[in-house]
Amino acid sequence: MSAAEIAAVLHGARIEPVGSATLEEYLVFRDFLRAVPAAADRYESAKHSLAREHRERRSLYVDLKQDVVDGLMLEARAWRRRSRYR
Repeated sequence: MSAAEIAAVLHGARIEPVGSATLEEYLVFRDFLRAVPAAADRYESAKHSLAREHRERRSLYVDLKQDVVDGLMLEARAWRRRSRYR
């Protein structure tokens, strides 16, 4: 497999040490979106809207999407506390 093929497969993939705070945040976010379909719908809608609006400026898309993720993470952390997740 060429480097380009590997990069295509791994696009967007992250490697984090087991037990790291960052990995735990990713897992809470993922599980929150799975458990709360309305939040997943909002995330999907925001991503599509931002992608359409900023298709020529990826860095702006990434920055604005991070704002959406940050807001959802606040909800995800509250969900984790309420649901006694893990």
